[in-house]
Amino acid sequence: MQIQDLIKKQRKQDITKANKFPVRELEKESAGRYIAFVDDETYSFDVSVVLHGDKIEAMTCDCTSSEEVCLHKIAVVLAINNEIDGSKIKAKSTKNKKRKLSESEALLLQLEPEVLINWMKGVFKKNKSLEKQFLLTYGKQEITYTAEQVKETTEEVIASVAGKRKTLEAVKIKQILDLLTIALEPVEKFMIANINKPIAYKIFAAFLDTLYAFDQRVSHYSKKLGVYVDAYIERFALSINNIKDDKEWRHNVEIHLHRLFELPYLTNKEYEYMLVQYIYLTANTDRMNQFVDLLKNILLEKSTKRYLFRNDFTQFLLSISAKHNIYQDVRVFFEK
Repeated sequence: MQIQDLIKKQRKQDITKANKFPVRELEKESAGRYIAFVDDETYSFDVSVVLHGDKIEAMTCDCTSSEEVCLHKIAVVLAINNEIDGSKIKAKSTKNKKRKLSESEALLLQLEPEVLINWMKGVFKKNKSLEKQFLLTYGKQEITYTAEQVKETTEEVIASVAGKRKTLEAVKIKQILDLLTIALEPVEKFMIANINKPIAYKIFAAFLDTLYAFDQRVSHYSKKLGVYVDAYIERFALSINNIKDDKEWRHNVEIHLHRLFELPYLTNKEYEYMLVQYIYLTANTDRMNQFVDLLKNILLEKSTKRYLFRNDFTQFLLSISAKHNIYQDVRVFFEK
Protein backbone atom coordinates (compact mmCIF):
# COMPACT_ATOMS: atom_id res chain seq x y z
CA MET A 1 0.00 0.00 0.00
CA GLN A 2 1.28 3.49 -0.87
CA ILE A 3 2.05 5.90 2.00
CA GLN A 4 -0.59 8.39 0.87
CA ASP A 5 -3.19 5.62 0.44
CA LEU A 6 -2.63 4.39 3.99
CA ILE A 7 -2.92 7.92 5.38
CA LYS A 8 -6.15 8.53 3.41
CA LYS A 9 -7.68 5.30 4.75
CA GLN A 10 -7.33 6.42 8.37
CA ARG A 11 -10.09 8.19 10.26
CA LYS A 12 -9.58 11.91 10.86
CA GLN A 13 -9.68 11.44 14.63
CA ASP A 14 -6.96 8.77 14.42
CA ILE A 15 -4.77 11.06 12.33
CA THR A 16 -5.29 13.82 14.89
CA LYS A 17 -4.38 11.51 17.79
CA ALA A 18 -1.36 10.09 15.98
CA ASN A 19 -0.06 13.57 15.21
CA LYS A 20 -0.03 14.33 18.94
CA PHE A 21 2.33 11.43 19.72
CA PRO A 22 5.99 12.50 19.90
CA VAL A 23 8.02 10.49 17.38
CA ARG A 24 11.63 10.35 18.54
CA GLU A 25 14.89 9.24 16.95
CA LEU A 26 13.44 8.46 13.53
CA GLU A 27 16.28 6.69 11.72
CA LYS A 28 16.74 5.04 8.35
CA GLU A 29 18.62 1.87 9.35
CA SER A 30 19.00 0.37 5.89
CA ALA A 31 17.50 0.75 2.43
CA GLY A 32 13.84 1.50 3.03
CA ARG A 33 13.76 0.46 6.72
CA TYR A 34 12.83 3.13 9.27
CA ILE A 35 12.78 2.77 13.06
CA ALA A 36 11.57 5.18 15.73
CA PHE A 37 10.23 5.49 19.27
CA VAL A 38 6.67 6.72 19.78
CA ASP A 39 5.79 8.16 23.21
CA ASP A 40 2.26 7.36 24.37
CA GLU A 41 1.70 8.93 27.78
CA THR A 42 4.06 7.07 30.18
CA TYR A 43 5.08 4.39 27.67
CA SER A 44 7.42 4.39 24.69
CA PHE A 45 6.93 1.93 21.82
CA ASP A 46 9.42 0.62 19.27
CA VAL A 47 8.06 0.98 15.71
CA SER A 48 9.58 -0.06 12.38
CA VAL A 49 8.34 0.63 8.85
CA VAL A 50 9.77 -0.98 5.71
CA LEU A 51 9.32 0.89 2.42
CA HIS A 52 9.96 0.00 -1.19
CA GLY A 53 9.87 3.36 -2.89
CA ASP A 54 6.61 4.91 -1.65
CA LYS A 55 5.05 1.51 -0.99
CA ILE A 56 4.77 0.20 2.58
CA GLU A 57 6.06 -3.39 2.68
CA ALA A 58 5.76 -4.07 6.42
CA MET A 59 5.14 -2.39 9.78
CA THR A 60 5.75 -3.54 13.35
CA CYS A 61 5.05 -2.07 16.78
CA ASP A 62 5.69 -3.61 20.20
CA CYS A 63 2.47 -2.26 21.70
CA THR A 64 -0.42 -4.56 22.63
CA SER A 65 -3.01 -3.06 20.27
CA SER A 66 -5.18 -5.53 18.36
CA GLU A 67 -5.47 -3.10 15.43
CA GLU A 68 -3.50 -4.05 12.31
CA VAL A 69 -2.48 -0.40 11.93
CA CYS A 70 -2.18 1.05 15.43
CA LEU A 71 -1.87 4.76 16.21
CA HIS A 72 1.88 4.40 16.80
CA LYS A 73 2.40 3.02 13.28
CA ILE A 74 0.31 5.86 11.86
CA ALA A 75 2.43 8.38 13.79
CA VAL A 76 5.66 7.01 12.31
CA VAL A 77 4.23 6.86 8.78
CA LEU A 78 3.17 10.50 9.10
CA ALA A 79 6.65 11.42 10.35
CA ILE A 80 8.29 9.59 7.44
CA ASN A 81 5.95 11.32 5.00
CA ASN A 82 6.83 14.70 6.49
CA GLU A 83 10.54 13.88 6.37
CA ILE A 84 10.36 12.88 2.70
CA ASP A 85 8.44 16.06 1.80
CA GLY A 86 10.67 18.21 4.03
CA SER A 87 13.91 16.89 2.57
CA LYS A 88 12.77 17.90 -0.92
CA ILE A 89 11.93 21.42 0.24
CA LYS A 90 15.14 21.68 2.25
CA ALA A 91 17.26 20.63 -0.69
CA LYS A 92 15.90 23.51 -2.74
CA SER A 93 15.80 26.23 -0.11
CA THR A 94 19.07 25.77 1.82
CA LYS A 95 21.49 25.48 -1.08
CA ASN A 96 24.48 27.82 -0.68
CA LYS A 97 23.03 29.33 2.53
CA LYS A 98 25.20 29.69 5.61
CA ARG A 99 23.71 27.88 8.59
CA LYS A 100 22.53 30.16 11.36
CA LEU A 101 23.82 29.35 14.84
CA SER A 102 21.23 28.22 17.35
CA GLU A 103 20.76 30.22 20.54
CA SER A 104 22.62 27.58 22.60
CA GLU A 105 25.51 27.39 20.11
CA ALA A 106 25.93 31.16 20.16
CA LEU A 107 25.90 31.16 23.97
CA LEU A 108 28.56 28.43 24.13
CA LEU A 109 30.88 30.58 22.04
CA GLN A 110 30.36 33.56 24.37
CA LEU A 111 30.94 31.79 27.71
CA GLU A 112 34.28 31.73 29.48
CA PRO A 113 35.77 28.18 29.64
CA GLU A 114 35.80 28.22 33.47
CA VAL A 115 32.07 29.02 33.63
CA LEU A 116 31.29 26.19 31.21
CA ILE A 117 33.48 23.72 33.13
CA ASN A 118 31.76 24.50 36.45
CA TRP A 119 28.34 24.14 34.84
CA MET A 120 29.28 20.77 33.29
CA LYS A 121 30.50 19.51 36.67
CA GLY A 122 27.03 20.14 38.09
CA VAL A 123 25.35 18.46 35.12
CA PHE A 124 27.56 15.37 35.44
CA LYS A 125 26.66 15.00 39.12
CA LYS A 126 22.98 14.79 38.18
CA ASN A 127 23.29 12.88 34.89
CA LYS A 128 25.66 9.89 35.15
CA SER A 129 24.79 8.53 31.70
CA LEU A 130 25.77 11.86 30.10
CA GLU A 131 29.01 11.84 32.09
CA LYS A 132 29.74 8.31 30.86
CA GLN A 133 29.10 9.31 27.25
CA PHE A 134 31.46 12.27 27.68
CA LEU A 135 34.22 10.02 29.07
CA LEU A 136 33.76 7.43 26.33
CA THR A 137 33.88 10.07 23.61
CA TYR A 138 36.76 12.22 24.83
CA GLY A 139 38.61 10.04 27.34
CA LYS A 140 41.99 8.42 26.74
CA GLN A 141 41.64 5.24 24.68
CA GLU A 142 43.36 2.03 25.78
CA ILE A 143 45.77 0.46 23.31
CA THR A 144 45.20 -3.05 24.67
CA TYR A 145 42.18 -4.53 26.42
CA THR A 146 41.41 -7.46 28.70
CA ALA A 147 38.18 -9.38 29.23
CA GLU A 148 37.97 -7.99 32.78
CA GLN A 149 38.25 -4.40 31.51
CA VAL A 150 35.50 -4.97 28.95
CA LYS A 151 33.22 -6.53 31.57
CA GLU A 152 33.84 -3.61 33.94
CA THR A 153 33.22 -1.00 31.23
CA THR A 154 30.01 -2.74 30.13
CA GLU A 155 28.70 -2.87 33.71
CA GLU A 156 29.56 0.81 34.22
CA VAL A 157 27.70 1.83 31.05
CA ILE A 158 24.63 -0.20 32.06
CA ALA A 159 24.67 1.20 35.62
CA SER A 160 24.98 4.79 34.35
CA VAL A 161 21.58 4.45 32.64
CA ALA A 162 19.72 1.67 34.47
CA GLY A 163 20.98 2.17 38.02
CA LYS A 164 19.30 -0.48 40.18
CA ARG A 165 15.99 -0.49 38.35
CA LYS A 166 14.38 -3.83 37.52
CA THR A 167 12.23 -2.51 34.66
CA LEU A 168 13.40 -0.39 31.74
CA GLU A 169 11.52 1.24 28.87
CA ALA A 170 12.72 0.81 25.30
CA VAL A 171 14.29 4.28 25.16
CA LYS A 172 16.60 3.39 28.06
CA ILE A 173 17.67 0.15 26.35
CA LYS A 174 18.54 2.15 23.23
CA GLN A 175 20.47 4.65 25.32
CA ILE A 176 22.53 1.82 26.84
CA LEU A 177 23.23 0.29 23.42
CA ASP A 178 24.25 3.66 21.98
CA LEU A 179 26.73 4.15 24.83
CA LEU A 180 28.06 0.60 24.41
CA THR A 181 28.62 1.25 20.71
CA ILE A 182 30.82 4.23 21.61
CA ALA A 183 32.63 2.30 24.35
CA LEU A 184 33.24 -0.79 22.24
CA GLU A 185 34.39 0.87 19.01
CA PRO A 186 38.10 0.81 19.97
CA VAL A 187 37.65 -2.61 21.61
CA GLU A 188 36.24 -4.07 18.39
CA LYS A 189 39.19 -2.66 16.45
CA PHE A 190 41.51 -4.33 18.95
CA MET A 191 39.63 -7.65 18.59
CA ILE A 192 39.77 -7.53 14.79
CA ALA A 193 43.52 -6.88 14.92
CA ASN A 194 43.92 -9.87 17.25
CA ILE A 195 41.16 -12.12 15.88
CA ASN A 196 43.46 -15.15 15.61
CA LYS A 197 44.55 -14.84 19.27
CA PRO A 198 42.71 -16.18 22.36
CA ILE A 199 42.20 -12.65 23.75
CA ALA A 200 39.70 -11.84 20.98
CA TYR A 201 37.28 -14.60 22.00
CA LYS A 202 37.80 -13.88 25.72
CA ILE A 203 36.68 -10.28 25.19
CA PHE A 204 33.82 -11.39 22.91
CA ALA A 205 32.55 -13.85 25.54
CA ALA A 206 33.03 -11.50 28.50
CA PHE A 207 30.99 -8.76 26.84
CA LEU A 208 28.12 -11.07 25.87
CA ASP A 209 28.06 -12.80 29.28
CA THR A 210 27.70 -9.37 30.91
CA LEU A 211 25.01 -8.29 28.46
CA TYR A 212 23.05 -11.57 28.88
CA ALA A 213 23.22 -11.21 32.68
CA PHE A 214 21.76 -7.71 32.36
CA ASP A 215 19.01 -8.97 30.03
CA GLN A 216 18.01 -11.63 32.57
CA ARG A 217 17.84 -9.35 35.59
CA VAL A 218 15.93 -6.48 33.94
CA SER A 219 12.41 -6.58 32.53
CA HIS A 220 11.95 -4.78 29.21
CA TYR A 221 10.02 -5.04 25.93
CA SER A 222 12.62 -3.73 23.50
CA LYS A 223 13.67 -5.89 20.56
CA LYS A 224 16.77 -3.78 20.01
CA LEU A 225 18.91 -5.76 22.47
CA GLY A 226 18.43 -9.00 20.53
CA VAL A 227 19.14 -7.25 17.23
CA TYR A 228 22.27 -5.66 18.72
CA VAL A 229 23.60 -9.03 19.97
CA ASP A 230 22.93 -10.73 16.61
CA ALA A 231 24.81 -7.99 14.75
CA TYR A 232 27.72 -8.14 17.22
CA ILE A 233 28.10 -11.92 16.81
CA GLU A 234 27.84 -11.63 13.02
CA ARG A 235 30.61 -9.00 12.95
CA PHE A 236 32.87 -11.26 15.03
CA ALA A 237 32.20 -14.16 12.64
CA LEU A 238 33.00 -11.93 9.65
CA SER A 239 36.29 -10.96 11.28
CA ILE A 240 37.17 -14.65 11.58
CA ASN A 241 36.31 -15.19 7.92
CA ASN A 242 38.53 -12.24 6.99
CA ILE A 243 41.63 -14.09 8.24
CA LYS A 244 43.73 -14.33 5.08
CA ASP A 245 45.79 -17.42 5.88
CA ASP A 246 43.76 -20.62 5.35
CA LYS A 247 45.74 -22.55 7.94
CA GLU A 248 45.12 -19.90 10.61
CA TRP A 249 41.46 -19.70 9.62
CA ARG A 250 40.97 -23.48 9.88
CA HIS A 251 42.68 -23.54 13.26
CA ASN A 252 40.42 -20.74 14.52
CA VAL A 253 37.24 -22.44 13.28
CA GLU A 254 38.33 -25.79 14.74
CA ILE A 255 38.66 -24.15 18.15
CA HIS A 256 35.07 -22.87 18.03
CA LEU A 257 33.69 -26.19 16.77
CA HIS A 258 35.58 -28.22 19.38
CA ARG A 259 34.35 -25.90 22.13
CA LEU A 260 30.77 -26.90 21.36
CA PHE A 261 31.47 -30.61 20.98
CA GLU A 262 33.94 -31.14 23.83
CA LEU A 263 32.44 -29.15 26.69
CA PRO A 264 29.49 -30.57 28.66
CA TYR A 265 26.43 -29.51 26.69
CA LEU A 266 24.91 -27.63 29.63
CA THR A 267 27.88 -25.23 29.63
CA ASN A 268 27.43 -24.24 25.98
CA LYS A 269 26.26 -20.65 25.61
CA GLU A 270 23.70 -19.37 23.11
CA TYR A 271 26.29 -17.11 21.51
CA GLU A 272 28.62 -20.09 20.94
CA TYR A 273 25.93 -21.82 18.88
CA MET A 274 25.23 -18.59 17.02
CA LEU A 275 28.90 -17.88 16.33
CA VAL A 276 29.48 -21.26 14.67
CA GLN A 277 26.40 -20.75 12.50
CA TYR A 278 27.42 -17.21 11.51
CA ILE A 279 30.94 -18.39 10.60
CA TYR A 280 29.36 -20.76 8.08
CA LEU A 281 26.72 -18.31 6.84
CA THR A 282 29.13 -15.40 6.27
CA ALA A 283 31.89 -17.47 4.63
CA ASN A 284 32.65 -17.49 0.91
CA THR A 285 32.09 -20.68 -1.09
CA ASP A 286 35.61 -22.03 -0.59
CA ARG A 287 35.57 -21.38 3.15
CA MET A 288 32.07 -22.89 3.38
CA ASN A 289 33.38 -26.13 1.87
CA GLN A 290 36.33 -26.12 4.26
CA PHE A 291 33.93 -25.55 7.16
CA VAL A 292 31.91 -28.60 6.06
CA ASP A 293 35.09 -30.72 5.96
CA LEU A 294 35.96 -29.70 9.50
CA LEU A 295 32.40 -30.32 10.65
CA LYS A 296 32.33 -33.76 9.00
CA ASN A 297 35.50 -34.79 10.81
CA ILE A 298 34.23 -33.67 14.19
CA LEU A 299 30.83 -35.35 13.74
CA LEU A 300 32.61 -38.63 13.01
CA GLU A 301 35.24 -38.31 15.72
CA LYS A 302 33.14 -37.24 18.69
CA SER A 303 30.80 -39.49 20.60
CA THR A 304 28.52 -36.59 21.47
CA LYS A 305 24.85 -37.43 21.10
CA ARG A 306 22.76 -35.13 18.95
CA TYR A 307 19.96 -34.79 21.52
CA LEU A 308 22.38 -33.12 23.92
CA PHE A 309 22.46 -30.07 21.65
CA ARG A 310 19.86 -27.38 21.15
CA ASN A 311 17.27 -28.51 18.63
CA ASP A 312 17.79 -25.50 16.35
CA PHE A 313 21.54 -26.24 16.21
CA THR A 314 20.89 -29.89 15.37
CA GLN A 315 18.60 -28.73 12.55
CA PHE A 316 21.39 -26.43 11.35
CA LEU A 317 23.84 -29.37 11.26
CA LEU A 318 21.26 -31.49 9.45
CA SER A 319 20.60 -28.84 6.79
CA ILE A 320 24.35 -28.42 6.13
CA SER A 321 24.82 -32.18 5.88
CA ALA A 322 22.01 -32.42 3.35
CA LYS A 323 23.08 -29.37 1.34
CA HIS A 324 26.70 -30.53 1.01
CA ASN A 325 25.85 -34.22 0.47
CA ILE A 326 27.61 -35.56 3.56
CA TYR A 327 24.54 -36.86 5.38
CA GLN A 328 25.22 -40.52 4.54
CA ASP A 329 28.76 -40.12 5.87
CA VAL A 330 27.68 -38.60 9.19
CA ARG A 331 24.24 -40.14 9.67
CA VAL A 332 25.54 -42.06 12.70
CA PHE A 333 25.60 -38.74 14.59
CA PHE A 334 21.93 -38.05 13.85
CA GLU A 335 20.91 -41.61 14.76
CA LYS A 336 22.49 -41.58 18.22
